Amino acid sequence: MKPFLPLIATSIAVLLLGGGYFFMLTQVDASVLRIESAIASAEALTKKDVGLQTTEVFLKETTELRETLATTVIGKDDVVEIIQLLETVARDTNTDLSISDVVLESGGGWQSHERAIVVFSLEGSFGALVEFMGTIESLPVVARVENSNLEKSGARTWFGTFTVTVVKEKL
Repeated sequence: MKPFLPLIATSIAVLLLGGGYFFMLTQVDASVLRIESAIASAEALTKKDVGLQTTEVFLKETTELRETLATTVIGKDDVVEIIQLLETVARDTNTDLSISDVVLESGGGWQSHERAIVVFSLEGSFGALVEFMGTIESLPVVARVENSNLEKSGARTWFGTFTVTVVKEKL
């Protein structure tokens, strides 16, 4: 039995060392996986942080433009405001206004705005009609005369049909 004792001791030592090596190998592998996971999380947080910083910079740089847009675009529930605005301008320019159609049109790649297309007719002197359209185009709202047709209807009276587009917030 004595000759086998060093062999048994060596075998036990090899098994213990092998077990220790295997244990250490699994611990190192688990640590490497935790490190990889932490690096991936850190990279995701960095990307998210960069995105937030970019958004913050964008919002700061566009504050003035967004404020201007907010004051020049008709509110989402204010289609009546467009009609009242046209009636006020007609009264101020001494013209007779008759609105025939108001259509809301989405599209053009706009996500939060749409066009309010207003078709109307005016009657008055030529100068009054020109003043009306000039006033509409100079109002502090996003409005554009899309189409107009003028014709003389009397000695000093002109009649015109117009299509005006006003930008408004979507409902």
